[in-house]
Amino acid sequence: MKKYLFLLLSFFLILSPLSAQYNTDELLQRLDIALQNKENYVRPVQHNIRKELQNLKQTTEEEKKYAIYNRLYQESQSYSCDSALHFAQEQLAIAQKLNHAEWIAESCLHLSEVYSMMGFYIEALGSLESIDPSSLLPAQYPLYLNTAIRVYNSLADYNSRNENGKEYLALAGQYRDQLRNSVDSIHPNHTLVSAECLMAQGDPEKAIALLNDRYKKLNPEDRHTAYIAYTLGEAYKMQQNSDKQIESYALSALSDVLCGVKENLSLRKLAVLLFENGDIERAYLYIKNSMVDSIFSGARLRTLEISEILPVIVESYQSRQEQQKKKMILFMALISFLVVILIVVLLIVFNQMRKIAQTRKELRETNNRLEELNLQLSKANQDQLALNDYLSESNHVKEGYIGHFLNLCSVYIEKLENYKKLVNRKIIAGQIEELQKMTHSDKLIESELKEFYATFDNTFLLLYPGFVDELNQLLKEESRFQIRKGEGLNTELRIFALIKLGITDSSRIAGFLRYSAQTIYNYRSKVKTKAIDKDDFEEQVKHIGLRVH
Repeated sequence: MKKYLFLLLSFFLILSPLSAQYNTDELLQRLDIALQNKENYVRPVQHNIRKELQNLKQTTEEEKKYAIYNRLYQESQSYSCDSALHFAQEQLAIAQKLNHAEWIAESCLHLSEVYSMMGFYIEALGSLESIDPSSLLPAQYPLYLNTAIRVYNSLADYNSRNENGKEYLALAGQYRDQLRNSVDSIHPNHTLVSAECLMAQGDPEKAIALLNDRYKKLNPEDRHTAYIAYTLGEAYKMQQNSDKQIESYALSALSDVLCGVKENLSLRKLAVLLFENGDIERAYLYIKNSMVDSIFSGARLRTLEISEILPVIVESYQSRQEQQKKKMILFMALISFLVVILIVVLLIVFNQMRKIAQTRKELRETNNRLEELNLQLSKANQDQLALNDYLSESNHVKEGYIGHFLNLCSVYIEKLENYKKLVNRKIIAGQIEELQKMTHSDKLIESELKEFYATFDNTFLLLYPGFVDELNQLLKEESRFQIRKGEGLNTELRIFALIKLGITDSSRIAGFLRYSAQTIYNYRSKVKTKAIDKDDFEEQVKHIGLRVH
C-alpha cells in the first residue's frame, strides 16, 4: 500500500507542472525522483506482457495468436529487444504459415526495426529489402518508410566516422521526405518528420516552433512525447543552445522513464551535456542508469555508444569522489583538532563558571540584604509621602477655612451692627413689644443656621469636590448617596464631612449639627452597616481626597 501511495505522490510531483514553463533545476530534480522509482513505471509494461502471455496459452487459433504476438511486440519494443525479436519472429512464422502477405510484410518490418535497435544491421537491411513497397497497403506504407528511416539513421550513427555514414544519412533523408508527403497532417508522425526535414534543410528555428506547438498538446506519459522532446534537443543543438538542449533531453528522458522505456537515447545525451557543464555527480547517475537500461533492453548500439563515454565520466566521478574523500579526511582532522580545543576551553569555562557561581551566590546574598534595606527605605519614603500628603491636605483645608471663617466673621459683625441699629431704632420709637417679639422668635436663628449649613456645604465641596463620589465607592452599590445638582449635603454626609475634617467625637458633631449625641451615633452606625469594609470605614473616610505625589 505504501509503495502505491509513494508512486501516486511521485506521479503528481513529476507530472503536475509539465505544462508550465520549466525551471531546469526543478526538471532535473523530477527526473532524479523518477529514476529512483523507475521500476514502479515498468510494472505496467511487465503486467501487460504477462497478461498477453497468459492469453497466448489459452489460444489455439493462429489468427488470434498473431494478434497477441503483435501486441506483445508493441509492448516489448522499447522494453526488451530480445523479447521483441522473439515475438516478431513468432509473428512472421504464423504469417508465413497462413501465407498472409500483409502480415508477412508487417512482421518483416518489425524484425527490421528490432534488428536495427540490436545492432544487427545486415539482418535489418535483409528484412527491409525483402519487402516490396509496391505490394504494401496504404496503411502500411508509412510504417515501412518510418522503419527505413530508423534503420538508415542507425547505420549512419554506426558509420559516423567513415563515408558510408553520409550515404546512409542521405538515404534516411530521402525516406523522410517520402514519409512527410505520404502521411496526413494530423498523423502523429507528421510534425516529427516535418521538423526533421526542416532541420536537414538547415532551419532549426522553424523546426523548434513546430515541435514546441506540438509538445504543448501532448501528455508526458505518451510515448510520442519523448520523440518530440528529443528532436527538440537536436534542433537546439544546431543552435548551440546548451540550456535548452538540457531541458529538452531531460523532458524526453522523463517521458521515457514514465513510459517504462529501457531502450532510450535522451538520458545518455543528457549525461554527456551535464558532464560537459561540470555536473559530474548527476552525469554519472544518468550514464549509469542509461548503461543498465541499455544492457537490459539488449540495444547493442546504445551499449556501444555509452561504453565510449562511460569510462570518462566514471573516472571524473571517481576523481571527484576521491577529492571529496580527501577533503572529508581533512575536515574530520580539523574537527578533531577543534574538538580537543573545545574540550580544553570547556574545562577552563567550567572552572570559571564555578568561580562565577560562587561570586553570584555572594552577590545574591548582598542583593537580598540590599533589597531588604530598599524595602525598609521604600516603606519609610511611603510613610513620609503619606505624612506630606496629610500635612499638605491639612494646610489646604486650613487655608480654605481661614478664608471662609474671616469672611463669615465679617458678615456676622456686619449683621450684629445692623441688628444693633435696628434695636436702637425700635427703642427710640418706643416699639418695645415688637422688639420683644423679635427676640423671642426662632426664625432668625433657623435662618442663620440654614445659611451657615449652606456655607459649610459649599465650602466643604469646594475643598473636596469628589467627596461624595469617593464616599460612595466605600459603600455597597444599593446604599450609595444620590445628590442632585445644586443641592447641599444631607445630615449623614455632613456627619462624615466633619469626620473627614478630624471631628470624630459624636458630642462635638451633635453640637455642630444641633442634634443629640445619640442621634449622631445612630446616623454613624446606620451608614457603617452599609459600608463594604465596616471595620475600617471611618479611617477610609479620613483619607478621602488625599493627593498622591
